[in-house]
Amino acid sequence: ERIWLYHNVRYEEAGTAPYVIGNALDITERVHADLELRIQERTAALQEAEMTYRTLVEQAQDAIVIVQDGQIRYANPACEALLGYMWDEFRQQPPQVVKFLAPEDRARVVGYYARRLRGEVVPDCYEATLVGKDGQRGTAEIKPCVIPYQEQLTIMALLRDITDRKQGEEALLQAKKLESVGVLAGGI
Repeated sequence: ERIWLYHNVRYEEAGTAPYVIGNALDITERVHADLELRIQERTAALQEAEMTYRTLVEQAQDAIVIVQDGQIRYANPACEALLGYMWDEFRQQPPQVVKFLAPEDRARVVGYYARRLRGEVVPDCYEATLVGKDGQRGTAEIKPCVIPYQEQLTIMALLRDITDRKQGEEALLQAKKLESVGVLAGGI
């Protein structure tokens, strides 16, 4: 198959039938070279974008997980630090997400995931208690969204460890209670 560029001119002279004079130039190689160049440019742009997003995800301070059919399909390094499991442990057998949720939060979080996948309205951000590999409990702020992943809608969630913040809030509340008791006792 060849690609040709035609230049034609129609002539009409008195007393003769109209005729066409033209030439054709084979531009197959030029078109293929242009196409190859565009493919290379787009491939380079895609590779750069992939590198950028991979770096963002792997360097993120928040944990990022992809949960599909209840199993964790991807976890970034921050998630490893948050839960205490290495990615190799996740890959060997993708764990059920409920494994990392405190028993009192499992039904609520799994329900949110299922309802979100059905398109129902659920909180955009909520808190849940996580249980790490060592059994330590911590509080995470969870921001999930629905994404296409391996030709299926699934959940991607950002998890922010707010354990220290929650402990600080509880300590402040306790201090205010003690202060109130002290004021009350002083008044008596």
